[in-house]
Amino acid sequence: KSWKVSLQLEAVSRDLGKAAVESATRLIGSLKEKEAGRLFRLLSVCDALSMRPESWKLQTLYFEFVTKGLEKPELFGKIRNSANLLSELDRLLGCRFLRLHDESSPR
Repeated sequence: KSWKVSLQLEAVSRDLGKAAVESATRLIGSLKEKEAGRLFRLLSVCDALSMRPESWKLQTLYFEFVTKGLEKPELFGKIRNSANLLSELDRLLGCRFLRLHDESSPR
């Protein structure tokens, strides 16, 4: 029996990309753990579907997020396991910004 169901990946990719960009933008403004989790979940869905929507825009927003956290380290303190979050975002976005965080952390 055929259900004739198809997934319009272009539309899904576009919508996921838009939602991820909006979430990353809100994260930069709020640095709230809830928003960090939402962004992570959106990017995890993209990863599971082998999609890379809006990657240049997301990488730029991610860099802004990391830079803001480096300028004011107490802001990363608002997010539990921020190093783990950065590690996963690096992996999902093809970046290496965790090194910036690690280099600025006290030893």
